[in-house]
Amino acid sequence: MSGFSDDTAGLSDIVENQLAHYAFDVPLREALDAAPDDDALFLRIYRDRIEQHGVARPKLFDEIFYLQHNPDILAELRKDVLRSGLHHFAGWGIFEGRPPNADWHSRMRFVPQREVPMPVDEAAYLAEQPECAAFLADFPQLSVGRFIDLYGRRLGRRPDDNAAELRNQAANPERLQLLRAFFDAGYYASTYLGWDASHEMAFDHYVTRGAREGHSPNSNFDERFYLAFYPDIAVAVGRGYLLCGYEHWLIAGQREGRLPRFELAATLEAAAPGVTRPVALHSADAVAAKLEPCAFSVDEAATTRVWFVLPFLNPDLIFGGFASIIAFIEQLLTRHVRVGIFLREAEESQVEYFRYRSGQRSLLARSLSQIPVFSPQSGRTFVFSPQDVFVSYSVWDAHWARHFAAETHWKRPIYWIQEYEPIFHKHDAWHFLSNSAYYYDHIGVFNSALLKTYFEKYQIGVYGQVWPESSISFEHLLYHPGDHVPRQARREGARRTFFVYARPEEHASRNMFELAVFCLRKAVEAGIFIGPWRFIGLGALAGPYRISLGAGWSMEVLNKIDAEEYAKLIGSVDIGLSLMYAPHPSLLPYEIANAGALVVTNAFPGREATYIQGRSNNIIVFEGTVDAALDALREAVRRSNTQETAPAPPDAAFPDTRLGGWECVFHDEFLTHLALLIDRRFSWQFFRDEARDEEAS
Repeated sequence: MSGFSDDTAGLSDIVENQLAHYAFDVPLREALDAAPDDDALFLRIYRDRIEQHGVARPKLFDEIFYLQHNPDILAELRKDVLRSGLHHFAGWGIFEGRPPNADWHSRMRFVPQREVPMPVDEAAYLAEQPECAAFLADFPQLSVGRFIDLYGRRLGRRPDDNAAELRNQAANPERLQLLRAFFDAGYYASTYLGWDASHEMAFDHYVTRGAREGHSPNSNFDERFYLAFYPDIAVAVGRGYLLCGYEHWLIAGQREGRLPRFELAATLEAAAPGVTRPVALHSADAVAAKLEPCAFSVDEAATTRVWFVLPFLNPDLIFGGFASIIAFIEQLLTRHVRVGIFLREAEESQVEYFRYRSGQRSLLARSLSQIPVFSPQSGRTFVFSPQDVFVSYSVWDAHWARHFAAETHWKRPIYWIQEYEPIFHKHDAWHFLSNSAYYYDHIGVFNSALLKTYFEKYQIGVYGQVWPESSISFEHLLYHPGDHVPRQARREGARRTFFVYARPEEHASRNMFELAVFCLRKAVEAGIFIGPWRFIGLGALAGPYRISLGAGWSMEVLNKIDAEEYAKLIGSVDIGLSLMYAPHPSLLPYEIANAGALVVTNAFPGREATYIQGRSNNIIVFEGTVDAALDALREAVRRSNTQETAPAPPDAAFPDTRLGGWECVFHDEFLTHLALLIDRRFSWQFFRDEARDEEAS
């Protein structure tokens, strides 16, 4: 399985085939108290319950982690010597001090064993350490003292040792000598005593009285600041483990990077790393590069073309919106329209990688040898005809394209609007500047009528002014899984599949990956999922990754796959979760719903629940809160259990792919409408490629 070593291959199947819950007929503590051999009885009870009910899942035990990090136990499990990882942990691993989960594994440190066990006030310790109490509730074969020796001391959860002993250590000669070496008697006397004092007199005052009163030993250290800024040290001083904060700073604090005195920038960075970094100072120079185009000139003799201003042409970064503009270019090529590619952020040579990754299946890749490609990184002046048309992809491409288009007969560029792009930025200068692209006159080509309506409803840019109709929309192609397999037949004898649109990268934050994971963990915790389930996330640019969902469940996040694999995958889905916190209508919920599965998604202003659910009864919509999301997941599982799903008929709002591909979207009627928006005198015939005409004939 991806993400695991060979030794742990198939681990998910082993764990997920075991039941999620357990119960004991008698309280374990009572059974243990009545037994002559506590450990043997406890292990027997666990083995009985493992055999009858599947794996028990205590809150702090992670079956997958335990088997991953203990391959010797996994080997015994595969030989049927053990029932589960928990079987081993309950009987042997716990007495060896093996970590039960990843969190404890990261926190546990080597601490030498005490020669003489320390007396413990068990009730007080359990009250102060709820994590220990929760652990011992599931594993009562350990006493509190045994837990402290095996785990507590290694986790930093040890009770107060002999306070008097620690106080004596704080005042031992070696530590006093260390303090004396860095003590500034002149500074101390003038600051706190008000009279001349010898070094010994001043130091004696410091260690017997001054340190406890918050006095500082020299001008380079501020005792009151140190204790106020580091409350853990203040607690240690208050309990007598340390004489003063300065003692800690000398012993460990400076090595740990702690601050000896107040400095605004340093304290801010210590409290919130990165908060003082002046990012705007460095990005201010980038504004001009985003808004002002490279050197260009207009030449009446230049060959007329339709120029596509794109940020790059990298096939690995092509998602839905970018795929649509590539499809539009290819539809123009099929009509022998001359086009040009302007790569605003990439080298001209990037087309070679596009050709390599796209292969013969891409008409654009096959035609690149006949298409001019320009990059401002070449240092050359961009030359174009006054008859040319400019089509821009992103807001930053639009800022450049408007300068070029202003020098043509048509004046306005075409802006391929596939999202309200300011959502990709915080409410900062970049948000303002990206939004400003919509205020310049342009012809909008919207990726969906819903997105077009959003711009008009919220009066964004020119769409909030009294303008003649100057935009057009199209509906994106949906992928379909082909012939539907009856859900009931597919579920027999197999676990069900829960699909998540998983895009964990920063640029895809609108898909709310963190919220999806949190909701699934809460759903697992609430016991919403019963029986065997497989959780798959798809859409990451790297990976695969495995994410724990708690209670032994996990989700495997896979990277992008090709269209055929994707169509096959969604055809096997029982429930999907696809989030989009943006006005774009999103495609995945409809693709999953059309495949006959249930899918949970969120509403957004302009994309209300009534609109989404009106298009498919297989889509369950929530809005507003995490509680609403959990209710939607609960409803999806309920309906899935009762088989309240069916393959949905094709959504009339989307192109009918049974009639063809992108040619059903960018058909002659669409091109005619777009030409009229450019100018009534405009014709795509201006850009006919005679050479390609002859080649075709």
